[in-house]
Order: sequence, then structure tokens, then C-alpha cells
Amino acid sequence: MDAREQLLQQTYAARDAALRQWGEVDPLVHAPIINPAFRGGARWPSLRQAFRVIRDGANTIVCSDGLADPFDDEEEPNIGFGVEILCETSDPEDGSVVNDWPSWIAYDVAQQAAHHGGFRELIDELGVLSMEINNRFGPDEMATPENRIGLLLGLSAPNRNTEWAFPAGTVKVVTVKVLHPSELAFVVNEGQAGRERLRDLFAETGTHHVSSATRAAVV
Repeated sequence: MDAREQLLQQTYAARDAALRQWGEVDPLVHAPIINPAFRGGARWPSLRQAFRVIRDGANTIVCSDGLADPFDDEEEPNIGFGVEILCETSDPEDGSVVNDWPSWIAYDVAQQAAHHGGFRELIDELGVLSMEINNRFGPDEMATPENRIGLLLGLSAPNRNTEWAFPAGTVKVVTVKVLHPSELAFVVNEGQAGRERLRDLFAETGTHHVSSATRAAVV
């Protein structure tokens, strides 16, 4: 086994151990049938694009698996983009979670992270970010009249370890929370101050990073 393959295996083991701290990890690794990079999409560091499902009591978590793999074209040990993406919901989920909205939101944000390449630096600098994506698979209850979904990225997750010690450095797990249209409008109007105010309100209400299509809006 050469040095790069050894680093990959150590990275896989570190990620797997970190995920198991959150709950029961689905043994299946979920990945697109055709890698999006082969169809003009964003390329992940080692090409591999995957997602894991973790269940912790009533909560279901979808986490990207591959954004922090080492770049396959760099000789020096590295942590790829230095992030993984987490979407957690408290809404009831059955065995079809990979076809439900938490998976697609995690997928869309992960692709944005890979395309941008600098999510880690933005999160380190700003703390919380916001973005909008097309409402492809819901939750329809949270969609704007233009059929868009607002998201807040980088909220704290008190019961989750979101900084992972990988062999080549520290990886940051970026949480994604689905916003009500009124909350998205608040962010659009108030900018960074609005994002930080929502962060504080979600902490006060105890929902933090967890998404739910049935929760009440905080603004």
C-alpha cells in the first residue's frame, strides 16, 4: 500500500469513527449511480461522491462522505475541501430517507461546496452563511412563492462533534438548516446581522441546526 492509499484508508476510518459517535450508521454508503463529475458537475477531491445516513433516536442525519477526502492530484497529505455537509431532521423518516428532502438538500449543498471550493474559508471567516436552492423535493411547507428553499449554514450542533481530527488535519462539519420564507426574507433584508440573529434565536428555542417542516418560524 502506497502512502496515498494509506492516507485514504486512514481518512475513511476516521470519518467512520466520527459518524458512529452520532448514532446508528446505515451500513450502506449512498452514492449517485453516475458520478455527477462525469456529466459536467463539480468534482470532489478523490472523485468519490457519497453520503451516509445516521439515526439517533427520532432524528435522522444525512452527511456527505468525500468532500474531505485528500485531493488525488496532490502529493502532500491534505483534507480536500476541509468540510463535510450535515442535514439533520427531527421529522419522522422511514426507510426511503435517501429519496426524501434531507438527502437532496445535503446533496445540493455538497455540490455547491465542491463547485465553490472555499466553503471552509467562508465558514471560518463569517461563522454562518445563507443560501437558496431550487425546491426540487421539498419540504414544500418551507418553500417560497418562487419555489425556492432558504438555508442557513454553519449553526452550532451541541450534541454533535462537528470538528473531526483526520490524519492530515481538522475537518469541519457544516450544518444546514431549512428556513421558513419569513426567515429567509429576514436574512435577505438584514444580511450578516440577520444570519447571526437567527443563529441566536435557534439556540434560544433549542432547535439549533435541526430542520423540521413542522416547526414554527422564529421571525
